[in-house]
Amino acid sequence: MLKVSARPLSGERITPSRGKIVRARNQVEKSDQPSLNPEEFLPAYFHHITNLLSTRLLERLRIYGVTVPRWRVLMNLMVNDGRTIGELVELTIISQPVLSRIIDQMERDGLVIRSTSERDSRIVEVYLTSRGRALYTKIAPVAARHAQLTVKSLSPAQQKDLLAMLRTIIRDLTEAPSIEAEEKAIAGHMPRRRTSRQKSSAATPRRKA
Repeated sequence: MLKVSARPLSGERITPSRGKIVRARNQVEKSDQPSLNPEEFLPAYFHHITNLLSTRLLERLRIYGVTVPRWRVLMNLMVNDGRTIGELVELTIISQPVLSRIIDQMERDGLVIRSTSERDSRIVEVYLTSRGRALYTKIAPVAARHAQLTVKSLSPAQQKDLLAMLRTIIRDLTEAPSIEAEEKAIAGHMPRRRTSRQKSSAATPRRKA
């Protein structure tokens, strides 16, 4: 049987496997980072806050037969009606397939309508109906109380500072490199292993001329 050599061709660039990248990352981080304290791990707090906010808001919205994603759509269209699906994806932080289903349901319930853009016939925009606006008007005071409860122990100045810091965090996360690029960069700082030929060459003393 013909054996195929696993050696790369001359000039061929070898991309490290994900497993090697992860092992390299773990080795580098293990040597540089101390143990994480769960009580000081900020992402855990963000996750906890998100869960609490979503749960309490859902309890308030359930009275009106509205879900949190539907409320996001209502709120953004109320501020600036006639958004495209792509714009709503960015504003509501809902994936496009899920958002498309939500818009379908809201259109069926008479809360929104789809309309071809006057600027470009290829673009479809979403608009609130009078029923959708009336529903928003009912929920808005409830949502405002929910927002006030979130920061009730903070002064207006602290609330302003918090908002600025949250915007900075969002910007940093948005501009951060991809996870794959980050792992490759970490793997690139890992010292290369010497081959057996290099080891034997280093172990053999050179003869003096």
